[in-house]
Amino acid sequence: MTDRRKLVREGAAQLRQYTATQGPPPVDGEPSPFRNLAEAIAYVTACCRDEGVDEVAASEILLSVVDLPREGLLEAEELLRALGYREIATMMRRLARKARSRPRDQWMRSGMYARTEGAALSPRLSPRHRNRPAIAS
Repeated sequence: MTDRRKLVREGAAQLRQYTATQGPPPVDGEPSPFRNLAEAIAYVTACCRDEGVDEVAASEILLSVVDLPREGLLEAEELLRALGYREIATMMRRLARKARSRPRDQWMRSGMYARTEGAALSPRLSPRHRNRPAIAS
């Protein structure tokens, strides 16, 4: 195991332990100061640069603790790459390759097929098509 991988694993374990003992941060009715993942990563990067800490490792520690789907990582990666955070964007792309995709039930509900009780998969018809007579051949 490389030093970097060991650093990320130890940092992620410490962060998980800290959040488990402290609980989720209090909200107090205040919205998050970050509108998306890219803003949070950019903030972590700015703090790391001020303190002289490896910003890519710190971002990787944060992302390894947070369970995000592939689409969320790639969306943030695209924005960060456009803003010039190339090393972090490259790391995020690497993590996205290994990340899970959106949960299946989300794309099943939005797709052409929906689960029904009788059949394994059946086409979902819009209400205007349900009562239309079948075409005689």
